[in-house]
Amino acid sequence: MTIDEKLKEIKERYEKATEGKWFYLKSGGEIKVCLSENKNHKKKCPKTEHCHRCIANVYSDFNDATFIAHARDDVPKLVKALENTLTRFWYADDTENSRRSIKEIEQILNV
Repeated sequence: MTIDEKLKEIKERYEKATEGKWFYLKSGGEIKVCLSENKNHKKKCPKTEHCHRCIANVYSDFNDATFIAHARDDVPKLVKALENTLTRFWYADDTENSRRSIKEIEQILNV
């Protein structure tokens, strides 16, 4: 698999995910990742069942819910930054430094 194929795979996953701004809220004894930060939603969100505005119930901890909620915005930004960096490397002079940087990215992505 090439870097381009790996980035395409990642982009396909986040493009298929539910659109919109995600956030987290505590509801009863669990933490939910939801689509609406509306205060009325927080009051109406069911304590024991899945709400149509909620993406996931996170039973482990607050840090996991924070990570999941922010991933919707963070992953596309990181992929775009990586694509821009790679473009600069590919169009740069064929230097040892550019080749080494691309190799490091390949290792991180396991490609």
